Amino acid sequence: MLYRRHLFARLSPQQNVWLDVSEISTDPEALDAAVDRVLQQPHLRLAGTSCALEARGGGARCLETCIDRAIAAMEQIRRSRGVTLTQLTLSIADGTDPGVSIESCLDDACARHRYPRPTTTLLLHVAPAGQYPVSALDTVRDATLELS
Repeated sequence: MLYRRHLFARLSPQQNVWLDVSEISTDPEALDAAVDRVLQQPHLRLAGTSCALEARGGGARCLETCIDRAIAAMEQIRRSRGVTLTQLTLSIADGTDPGVSIESCLDDACARHRYPRPTTTLLLHVAPAGQYPVSALDTVRDATLELS
C-alpha cells in the first residue's frame, strides 16, 4: 500500500530553544545534560544560548564575563555535539549599565573561542517608571531589540 500525504498537510514546526547558560556554563556535565534533553525531543530545535547581565555596577567586567560564558558554552556544544548555534540573547536588567560596547565584547569572545559570530538579541526589562537604560541602548549597534 502506498502512503500518500495530503496536499495541505504539513508537519508540526520545531520550536526554537535557547539555553540559559548564566548558571550552568561553568559545569560541563550540566550543560551536556541540558543539551541532551533538548536534542532528544524531535519537536525542539536548539537555536542558541542566553545569558543574564543583572549585576548593577558590574560594568564592563560583568558584561565581558557574561558574553564570554555564553560563547564558551556555544563552542563546547559545537565541539561535543556538532551543532553550531547561531543566536545569542543578552538579558539586561533595569538600571544596569554595561559600560562598554557589546559589539567589542562579542568580537573578543568569538575570536578567543574561535566561534562564528552569532546573531545577538538584547532583551531589556521594563523599568517601573517606564524608562529603559539608555546607556545600554547606546552601546548596541545593529542589534535586534526585544522589550519584555
